[in-house]
Amino acid sequence: MITGLSKPSIKRVRKNYIPPFEDPAWIVVGDTSMIRDVVKNGYEVSYSTVNNSRYMGMSCTLPKSLAGKTVSISVQEVRGYTGAIQLTWYIGGVATNKNVAFSTDNKFNNITIPTNVDSIMLKIQNNSSSSESYYFRGLQLEEGVIATDFEEQFIDGANRLDELVPKKNIFNVKEFDVLKTVGGGTMWAYDVQGKPNTSYILSTNAPLTATNSYANMYVGGTNSSSNGFSNGSPRKVNTNSGGILNLYIRNQTTSSEASDAYDRLIAGDYWIQIEEGFIATDFEPFELISKLKGERTTPKKNLLKGFRGFILNNFTAVSMTSDWKATFTSNVASSNSYFLVDVKPNTNYAFSITKPSDMQIAVYDSTATSSIVSYTTNSSLTFNSGARSQVRLYIRQLTASVTFELSNPQLEEGTVATAFKEYEDANKQANLVNNKNLVPSLKSGKWTINPNHVILDDYSLEFDTSVQAIQTSSVFIDNIKPNTTYTLSMKKNHSQGSIDENFIKESDGSNWIKDNYMLTNEVHTITTQPTTKRIQLNITNGYGTESVGTFKWSDIQFEEASTNTSFEPQKMVNRTLKSKTAPVLSYPFTFQRDSVEVYNGVRYRRNMPRLDSGGIGVEEGVVNPVYSSPTEQHLKVTGASYDQRTYNHSLPKKNIVQTVDTIYTLSFDIKRLNTAVTQKYFSSIVVGGVVNGDSWNVRLQGTAIDKFTIVELEDGWERFTQTFTITANTQYLQSFVKFIADTWDTGIDSLVRNVQIIELPYDLRYAVLSRPKEIVRLPKNIIDSVQGSVEFTYIPAFNQTEYKQTATHRSYLCSSQGSFNIWSWGGGASHAFNAEFNSKDSNNVTVRNNIDVTTYGLDYIKKGVPIKVKFEWDAQKVTLTIDNNTPITKSVVGTFINVSNSDVFLGSNYSSLTEQNNMNGVYKDLVFKDRNGQITFQI
Repeated sequence: MITGLSKPSIKRVRKNYIPPFEDPAWIVVGDTSMIRDVVKNGYEVSYSTVNNSRYMGMSCTLPKSLAGKTVSISVQEVRGYTGAIQLTWYIGGVATNKNVAFSTDNKFNNITIPTNVDSIMLKIQNNSSSSESYYFRGLQLEEGVIATDFEEQFIDGANRLDELVPKKNIFNVKEFDVLKTVGGGTMWAYDVQGKPNTSYILSTNAPLTATNSYANMYVGGTNSSSNGFSNGSPRKVNTNSGGILNLYIRNQTTSSEASDAYDRLIAGDYWIQIEEGFIATDFEPFELISKLKGERTTPKKNLLKGFRGFILNNFTAVSMTSDWKATFTSNVASSNSYFLVDVKPNTNYAFSITKPSDMQIAVYDSTATSSIVSYTTNSSLTFNSGARSQVRLYIRQLTASVTFELSNPQLEEGTVATAFKEYEDANKQANLVNNKNLVPSLKSGKWTINPNHVILDDYSLEFDTSVQAIQTSSVFIDNIKPNTTYTLSMKKNHSQGSIDENFIKESDGSNWIKDNYMLTNEVHTITTQPTTKRIQLNITNGYGTESVGTFKWSDIQFEEASTNTSFEPQKMVNRTLKSKTAPVLSYPFTFQRDSVEVYNGVRYRRNMPRLDSGGIGVEEGVVNPVYSSPTEQHLKVTGASYDQRTYNHSLPKKNIVQTVDTIYTLSFDIKRLNTAVTQKYFSSIVVGGVVNGDSWNVRLQGTAIDKFTIVELEDGWERFTQTFTITANTQYLQSFVKFIADTWDTGIDSLVRNVQIIELPYDLRYAVLSRPKEIVRLPKNIIDSVQGSVEFTYIPAFNQTEYKQTATHRSYLCSSQGSFNIWSWGGGASHAFNAEFNSKDSNNVTVRNNIDVTTYGLDYIKKGVPIKVKFEWDAQKVTLTIDNNTPITKSVVGTFINVSNSDVFLGSNYSSLTEQNNMNGVYKDLVFKDRNGQITFQI
């Protein structure tokens, strides 16, 4: 029999071949001492270069399948002097560089890659030799002669953060173009890949054949009477250890159509559904979904996934209320069915189920040869798995033709059966442990790869040069044990008599304490120093004239051992798996934001709101800065060399002459390592420049400690905060914050982290990178213009006094034409809460039915403290209630203005959706009601 093979998922790039910048495919190229402050967020990345460095940046290896194809490249934004993008391919070790020269629309079209390339990569880099800051956003490489609009990378069937699996129906009719006929052309045969040892139910809408009334679809053999399935008559089958379902389709006309069943299936008139379980459900076409959103793999407690994993033996399924409750009939006396479940050896388990009192449960080995726990009428039992890795959990009915209900099956680790809980994925792998090899993959992004070194695979590197040119690639390895023996091993190719070398440098975390040079052997053993915490492994091509030739390193391994063992790639087991991308959900409102956001470690797509404290995080119009990661940067004066650290930011007013005096706040954490020198944290900090000049004009001197507010943190860290003013028409804000340690300030030895530059009063509660305007627009027809109410809980992002005092008020909630509004003056005003619903009097003149609350102090609105707000209206009055305080009312004149066709904005003023008119924070428990008390809208 010749068959096709159904593939539940097809792995291919849908459009954009460039992954996000956090992806391990991106690696830093160049000397790490020349590139600093790398900040990545999805398809945004920024970094700075120092000391007249050139060609510094990041590279990404592209799939070789692009060979022979025409591609186009586009980028949404590039900042920084001579920021460049380069497409490179190698043929026989010779590199061809295509420096992408973008047109005004940031697109470069029609690049043909040769068919015989050995490797392909894309680089982002600087072509300038000066110290600069660089920013790239929205990079895309796609097949075709014309670049199209940017899309994030999506890999069908193999998302880098997830995996795509069939939603329910594992039968994919689109795979049928590879079918072959068998049996002299009378039938089609097809193998569908399912799960091993699993119950499936097969159903179809195809009727019986026109002659003999045979089924047109059947499974598992050629006997149609026992294996066929047709319209209204599904077929159950249990897969074996291979998980293959042998599907056959007759090439005969049906009882109702003058064409064969196969043609009707391909045309879409007939369908086939293959799903787990034993009850056929409504047909759904084959669809791939996220595995993280669908089936999970690591249970928190219950190891069973409900009756979908139940293998029917002598039971017949009658109905299934849910995955956890089903009704069956016993076919014969002593009928049984079972769960086949994986277990850990030598582990205690408890099995429980809700069942009729006369039914029995038992535990057997995976082949039902040996009994582990004999049948009992108890509703729970315990057992030890012994040496087994798989067991059967049996359920038995002694009487024939009895209908019964089973529910809440549960298998859990332990010696006591606890309260039932549905299967739930823990989505975690705690305690990150390295198996043996401490060296990460060359493609992991942890290596600093010399631009002239070519990565052949995860642990192979090659360099070919005919001139004397010493080139080094390196990697840091942390969590090294002191006074411990380690062994470095690798395979090395010494062509043309060259000698290649490995350097190991040992560090206590702050200083280099030992260098091990000229390790020319393939195996070398070292014993670390008493204070060693990390090492740097360097791979280079030797000294002097011996540096000429072809060099290749492979199977690179560093292990805790006194001698080398067989090579293994690094494997991290029990790694914590974090959900990095929020699911795409449907909301009863419209949310607009043009950027990707990261909040609490979760990445939110464009136009998807951030979730916080059970509500929606709102920050209309706010643009917050880039800030440094918690990674510590070392600032130190050594000998006659000054040192500096640069942090980029994305405030919109950078490098622009400001028309009004603007106040900013600078915040950072410092840990002083040299405590013997009083107050020598740093020499100075540059934050602003002079108009029409390259020098700075705003420089905060580190010696003037009394100007900073200092808060002690844990483990010797201190947080420094200070405001400064950029003067109108004479100064501008630099695009970076630069910490400087001058040569005469000997003794400066500090760690720096969490550098932030903030335009008052905004903080970094939400933002990681710059955020364009956010708009939350509620639907129309939710405000009853006769009588109704709205209530919500507001969790402020700031204190009341921190909001800017502006001529226009700030809104919590308002209609698009302003007649309905709940708002605050903000800033120094005590008008924390105001509410109005305007009306028309008998002369059709607009009347403001406004409640102006002045009874609360300036400190009533406090950052992070929830406030309950309720606004009610009827024909006589409007009423505002804040928390549990006394309601405040005002009489109404005339008839309320009809706002049913108005949009309603949450957290911003309808008239000016800018940072001047927002009430940022979290909004939750929002409910609108009409005159009858019925809910018209709810979040």
